[in-house]
Amino acid sequence: MDVILTKWIAISGAVKIAEAKEQELRAFFSNKFVDNVFSYKEFVSCEEDIRIAKELNAVKTMPVGKFGIYGALWEFGKALNCGLDIELRDIPVKQEIIELSEFVDVDPYMLESFGSVLIAAENGNAIITALKNAGIKATYIGCTTKSNDRLILDGEHKRFIEPGRQDELDRIFKK
Repeated sequence: MDVILTKWIAISGAVKIAEAKEQELRAFFSNKFVDNVFSYKEFVSCEEDIRIAKELNAVKTMPVGKFGIYGALWEFGKALNCGLDIELRDIPVKQEIIELSEFVDVDPYMLESFGSVLIAAENGNAIITALKNAGIKATYIGCTTKSNDRLILDGEHKRFIEPGRQDELDRIFKK
């Protein structure tokens, strides 16, 4: 099956970091940059993503949520009782999130991602088209496999996906 991701990873986590560290961020980044991060709040709801996918007979939908995309992918494969081949370069992440993550020393792939939804479907292109027609970003990021291996592929490199253990927000706010 096709594996689709809606929106971008780490949007809710980035907003929470911006809320907690706004002064520090404004001292380092431009106001426009920080305001852009705050604007991600509008993407945190995922009800419409799920409704559209289900209308088009998605096999499984799962909000990404806590533990980021890596933790969600592991749980997604477990729920589907299958393996995954996911292309790292196809996972959508905004440039501001990458820069913000570097600034506060977090991994955006392990950062809370409420608003994003993983979708497994036989008809991935139809679901992507319907989501895009509704104004929702949707990206094909990989496929399910018959094995139990859940893999992140990055060119010639393969990395096993592990269960989520700690969200990056928990780590940075416990410092």
